[in-house]
Amino acid sequence: MSQGPGFLAIWSDVAIADETNYLHWLTREHVAERLSVPGFLAARVFVRKTDQARRYFILYDLAGAAVLSSDAYLARLNNPTAWSRRIMTLITNFRRGGGAVLKQVGYGRGGVATVTEIEPGERLFFDWRHLTDRVCTASLMVPDGKSTRIDTVEKSLRGGDASVSDFLMVEAVDVRALTDFHEKYAPDQHVQCVSSDLYDLVFSAT
Repeated sequence: MSQGPGFLAIWSDVAIADETNYLHWLTREHVAERLSVPGFLAARVFVRKTDQARRYFILYDLAGAAVLSSDAYLARLNNPTAWSRRIMTLITNFRRGGGAVLKQVGYGRGGVATVTEIEPGERLFFDWRHLTDRVCTASLMVPDGKSTRIDTVEKSLRGGDASVSDFLMVEAVDVRALTDFHEKYAPDQHVQCVSSDLYDLVFSAT
């Protein structure tokens, strides 16, 4: 595993009727519990809203990818709280992947972000030395499937997790900055883009 910075990325859909309960769980219990695990450094929660549901994207900053298979973290996954057990029955389309931050440029965190998934092994399409105006940070994230395939009680409550591809996360101060970035640095025809979504930051903690 990489000895550099690590991450854990989680996506799930939440019905609008369940959103208040879900956000209370995140902000009053779950994120604090995760950040109590050694090696979990910070958390950010993003959302993409539709008329039917809310797509939540949670990104944890880790001291290293090895945190994902640590005894302390696995102990939490195998002993979920009663509230966590209830929430796991409400969320759908759950995806989870963690690993190493392969490359990162820029400074700070933005209030809006795009997450562009690419096929594993593809390498990126823009000049890492420069970012466009009002773009804070661009990060290339490479999941380590072995760490997130470990079977746990939490995973069994969800019925299993879908995998995550390599992805580029771009953070900016406004949506226009992200649009400008992607127009300037659009993937060339040889890069296989899986998906690209826009998210708003709604909560952060350290």
